[in-house]
Amino acid sequence: MRSNRLLQTIATTLLLAASAAASIAPDWATVLKAQGYYGSVDLRLSVQPAGGVRAGADTDLLVTIANGGPDDAHGTRTHALVRGDATVGATNGCNEDPLGFPACTLAAPLPAGGSADYLLRVSVPPLARGYVTVALSAQSWDVETAPGQETALLELPIEAHVDLRVSAQCDHRWLKPDMPLSCQIVLFNAGPAAAYSPQFVVDVAGSAVSDFSCNATRADLCPGAVPAQWQAALMAPTDTAVLWFQLNAAPLAETLSLQASALAAEIEDHSADNGVALSVDVPLFRDDFEGAPPREP
Repeated sequence: MRSNRLLQTIATTLLLAASAAASIAPDWATVLKAQGYYGSVDLRLSVQPAGGVRAGADTDLLVTIANGGPDDAHGTRTHALVRGDATVGATNGCNEDPLGFPACTLAAPLPAGGSADYLLRVSVPPLARGYVTVALSAQSWDVETAPGQETALLELPIEAHVDLRVSAQCDHRWLKPDMPLSCQIVLFNAGPAAAYSPQFVVDVAGSAVSDFSCNATRADLCPGAVPAQWQAALMAPTDTAVLWFQLNAAPLAETLSLQASALAAEIEDHSADNGVALSVDVPLFRDDFEGAPPREP
């Protein structure tokens, strides 16, 4: 009798606990059914980048999970691993958004013959080079009937794109033989990647450089003396170097020309602004109504 009463007490306690659980989680019946009665599924996983992976930029990876059936897949989830010089920024399409990494759970059962997508954002720093490797696996509470297709591996090369820009200006539109002229050259990297070992060339003709200075965000962007050609170790995105010249016209010179150019080892997105050329007249006589702006050949 005592053992029967003990069993009844235990059963009653379990029923009360189940009732309490049901009040907390209204979908408890579906969860218990999914955990207790397994169907048969054939999950297939694929991942596709939305464009190339670029240094200094974000890339969205489209992850697709398909279910070949014959039953619906319950508790479908993925696990991702990212290797290389990259970080995962956010997910879109997971229960855990925006933090669905490394694990991402789908919000609803995946029907037989259906598929679901989510986005995995990968951020690559400007200095990154090499490859980003992404490995994913998918599973559910159900029995996998065709193992092997629920994994995906992607090795993506990192593309380095830069946008070096060169501009120049002088403080006057003309130059008298006995009057110095101040000019400056601005070097800039608009990114998105850093430029390793960029090369710069400056050429001044028809004048002598009486003074020179340089101010830059990185010390190695400035040449040690009046430049002709030099190479910097690195030019990060938004790095700027401003070169200032004081020029005096050479004897009998009719024009003064100032040219500058930049060359990167990386992919240059806009090569048209990699160089600049200015030409300034040196008139023998000058009054307040003469002069023309510098000519750009």
